[in-house]
Amino acid sequence: MSRSIFNNHTLGQYDFFTQSIELNNEAFNLDEQDVLRIINIEEPFGLKGKELKFYTTYLHEFIHFF
Repeated sequence: MSRSIFNNHTLGQYDFFTQSIELNNEAFNLDEQDVLRIINIEEPFGLKGKELKFYTTYLHEFIHFF
């Protein structure tokens, strides 16, 4: 589970039983097209702000698959 530092606000979580990742869109406020673009991006070095936070949260939760 990803949480903001010094905060109890959950950004995302991985569900082992359903093998799914859930990200809190209220924290990121991204639309579906933005989410798909960010997840499938080949060069993430240009991401900033909420897009970068979304990407790092997604990667953190995705690591649980391994």
